[in-house]
Amino acid sequence: MPPEQVLYIGTDISEAINRTRLYDSSGEEVGRGVESANDLPGSQRLAEEALRRAARIGAVEIRWGMEATNLFWWHLACFLSTHPDLVARGLKLYTFNPRVVAKLLESYEDLGKSDWIDAMVIADRLRFGRVPAQCYLDERYQPLQRLTRYRRHLVSQLVREKQVALGYVCLKLSAYGLEQPLSNTFGATSQVLLESYLTPDEIVAAPLEELAGVITAHSRGRIAHPEDVAKSVQRAARRSYRLPKGMVEPVNLVLTSSLQTIRTLGAQLKPLDKTIGAGARRDPAADDLDGSGCGAGVHVRDRCRDRRHSALDSEESTAKFAGLTWRRLPVRRVRGRRPTAHQDRQRIPALLLHRGGQLGAAPLPGVRFPLRQEVRRGDPPPSSPGAGAHGSQAGEAGRLHAASGRIYQPQGASQRT
Repeated sequence: MPPEQVLYIGTDISEAINRTRLYDSSGEEVGRGVESANDLPGSQRLAEEALRRAARIGAVEIRWGMEATNLFWWHLACFLSTHPDLVARGLKLYTFNPRVVAKLLESYEDLGKSDWIDAMVIADRLRFGRVPAQCYLDERYQPLQRLTRYRRHLVSQLVREKQVALGYVCLKLSAYGLEQPLSNTFGATSQVLLESYLTPDEIVAAPLEELAGVITAHSRGRIAHPEDVAKSVQRAARRSYRLPKGMVEPVNLVLTSSLQTIRTLGAQLKPLDKTIGAGARRDPAADDLDGSGCGAGVHVRDRCRDRRHSALDSEESTAKFAGLTWRRLPVRRVRGRRPTAHQDRQRIPALLLHRGGQLGAAPLPGVRFPLRQEVRRGDPPPSSPGAGAHGSQAGEAGRLHAASGRIYQPQGASQRT
């Protein structure tokens, strides 16, 4: 009995034109390559051509792969995954990181580099097997995904801008960070002090009552002893280096601009947080998340419970989908120390870290927390880069405790929200 035929399709994506090649199970190309516009009419013609060639070889399944290039692939993936005739033909859709395609292309020594060759390599990748999980664009979570990714972008920009501003604070008032008169350098009161006085000499010359009045007015009465804070500010000014006269105006101009940018970015986060929280609360499963409002936890949980998606049928696949696993590198032996396994740590998606969300207190039926088996005693927990869902907080909140499966907290630290 001959094996069942599968149609393998590889599509190279660009903003204007998509180039597609189609192959059968033996690796023989089925017809010529298809060039289609990256718009709705072009995608409709591409789907019809794929169905005709699947019928030509009697394919019982269509496996379609494409490069996830920028967001040019997104509309085509949504269109194909919801096309009723393709779904009836057993469509399985996969997306590949362009780096994966580039690495595979390196193994084809005699081939050059073109869109048609990339499409062939993508189709070959499907034929070889060991493909990633299918592309599953759930309409319930796409809005949350867009919002949380943009929030992460804003937080990354905010962290970077604060780093720039701190450098100019050091130039203008070098001892300000040493004295730390206020707990938050970027709080409203601190920003007013940094912008209102051009030089350390002006702060030293200002009456103590004037400084205390500024502190009281802009702290809204939250500082119990404004005179003590004013004295600390003047101490920082006395200890600070003096800038050359030609540097005073440029440093103040850049610092003022940077602080304004920080305020603008911070203001943009508030409506985003409100919309993200509202979107998470609309899902009734969010009640299982201890009020954290973490849409990603709901997403992982729903996919584990949805038996249609066999890609999450094991602990390993569940952990990988949630971003909670990392590759283990070879054991390195160092003289005088016991062998340790060095790890290539994968970042935890910002969506999972939104508001410190967890996967939920109640365990999933039939799914144990994967880190219990995968992490050996003595291995460090996986970490997340500083520019995570909460910027500088992600360095602490982004580490998972391997034993308990919850957000890692250093001893004595309280949970940040």
